[in-house]
Amino acid sequence: MNKNLILIARSLAITTTISLVCSLCIFILWDKNVYATFGLTFILQYAIHSFIEDFLIKSKTIKLQEIELNKIEQLSTILSCASCNANNLMTFIPDDNSRFEFSCEECKGRNVVNINFTVARTTEALPNQK
Repeated sequence: MNKNLILIARSLAITTTISLVCSLCIFILWDKNVYATFGLTFILQYAIHSFIEDFLIKSKTIKLQEIELNKIEQLSTILSCASCNANNLMTFIPDDNSRFEFSCEECKGRNVVNINFTVARTTEALPNQK
């Protein structure tokens, strides 16, 4: 919690300093109100920061989604119909929440695909003993 407070305080100090310097420069160069320019530059910095942060978060999210989509590849397989035993090409993307169903191209029967994953332990050959 203290680390977050330090980061917030540092950010506010930097923003305030930049706003103060900008408002003093505008006052010196164009003889405008210091308080108004300070508030305007402070708000402008906040708006620019929010825009840049949203842009970076959205671009990072899009890149992560692209990476995830590249990891999930479509699987194609030839499956036999449970009713007429005709071969059907089925393409699907593995997903934990979906139920894989297909209709047979010949008899139009509805089929459900059961996928079972089994895990096996790898074994190593014993060294030859003499």
